[in-house]
This record gives sequence, structure tokens and C-alpha cells, in this order.
Amino acid sequence: MVRRITRNCSVAALVLGGVYACAYAVLGDRCRLTDLTEAVSPDGAWKAVEDERFCESAFLTHIVTGVRLVSTRDPARSAYILGTPAAADDERPDVDWTAARTLQVNIRSSIGLKVLTCQIDDVRIDIRVAPSDATNRAVWYRQTGRPDPDPGGVRARQCP
Repeated sequence: MVRRITRNCSVAALVLGGVYACAYAVLGDRCRLTDLTEAVSPDGAWKAVEDERFCESAFLTHIVTGVRLVSTRDPARSAYILGTPAAADDERPDVDWTAARTLQVNIRSSIGLKVLTCQIDDVRIDIRVAPSDATNRAVWYRQTGRPDPDPGGVRARQCP
């Protein structure tokens, strides 16, 4: 009796595991990474690359635009600076070198913004949030009923 129950549970686990694996292979996330723009520093030592990660599955599609900094002398010295949801072209961040070692990143909205670093080696990252964002954030968080974890995008502006 115990052997039959154990055998039936084992067979059911194998079958359900196989069904899950097949369903995930068909319905799982498929992501595509595309480089959008590049901006080379004035001294040519670094380049800022804006890329887009488009992921889709049977139930969800999302787009994240990221900015990474890559050394032109040693491509292994690279790092992601930030990522932000961007479903349209006008939601993507703008990157611009304001000095040889200062990269300015202008973002439209700090909702969903993930700032990963403010400095890489001797390059300083200056993140600027659109002035109208504070009002948009307040409305959005009021609608969701959650407190704003970064009122007015203050944390996003803490990069030196």
C-alpha cells in the first residue's frame, strides 16, 4: 500500500515537472537587448551606452532602458549606472558628457528608477530628474495608496 502511494506520487511529480518544464519553454520570458545610443567622452576614454531590454512572455511584457559606462581602453571595466522603465522613446534617459569626467543623465521620471552607482573610477555621474516629476510622483503614489519611497526624486539627485 505504502509502495503504491509512493510510486504514484513519484510518477505524478515527474509528469507535473515535465508539464511545467514544457510550459515554461513555450511561455517563459524571452528578452532582447538592443543598444540604442552611444556617447563618447571628450577625452575618448569612456563611452556611455544606452540600451533597451525588451522582455515578453505569455502574460507580461516590459521594457527597461539602462545606461552603462564602458572604458574604451579596457572594455572589461564597465558597469551599469541606472535602469528605468521606458515604454516610449520620450521616456528614455538622455546622456551627455558635460566635461571629460562628468556624465550627465537626464531622466523624465524617477518612478521605478534604479540608480546603481554615482561614480566609476574617476567618472562622476550627475543624474537630473525632470522638475515636473515631483507632482507626477505624488499623484501616482496617492493612487496606489502607498507612501512615496523617494519623495520628489531626492535620492536620485544624491549623486555628487
